[in-house]
Amino acid sequence: MKKLLFLLTLVFLFSCNNEKNQNTTQSSDTKKASEIKKRLETYINPLDIDYTYMVYNSTQNKSYRSGADPAVIEFKGEYYMFVTRSFGYWHSTDLINWNFIKPEQWFFEGSNAPTAFNYKDSLVYFAGNPAGYGSILYTDDPKGGKWTPTASISTDIQDSELFIDDDGQTYLYWGSSNVNPLQVKMLNKDDRFLESRCS
Repeated sequence: MKKLLFLLTLVFLFSCNNEKNQNTTQSSDTKKASEIKKRLETYINPLDIDYTYMVYNSTQNKSYRSGADPAVIEFKGEYYMFVTRSFGYWHSTDLINWNFIKPEQWFFEGSNAPTAFNYKDSLVYFAGNPAGYGSILYTDDPKGGKWTPTASISTDIQDSELFIDDDGQTYLYWGSSNVNPLQVKMLNKDDRFLESRCS
């Protein structure tokens, strides 16, 4: 009888231990599958986001969505994407999932070929205007959607790119032509982004 009880106890302990090992293995397999899925996440091109409807050809009763001239920057470990005439911009933490931000002001409604620049993770600067002129905007909270315009106005600018060096020297590049060269002007970041005059 003692031998039988001993054998039954061994069988019970073995089956419990085996079940525990199976649960541990299943948990480990589930974790591995989750990690693999996370690593395999990717993006698609074009991104499936809520592009705005363009007004071109509206007199012919035509309508289509557009997301031209995207500019993406990283700011404080997160990402912001600015797109032509989008009435706002998008925010992402992983470059895969994007959420639209509608800013408090109207500046982004007519923005053409926008540019944005992350200055030392403290401010985001933005420029872009369909009429070829406009103020440079800035914010320390792009997620909040409140921007401040500078008093300076840059003229005759299309398809621009803003660059601020570590020493604060600021340059605005522009041009989109297969005939004319790129152009650049130096701006004074500390004086309303007015054009700097060479001495």
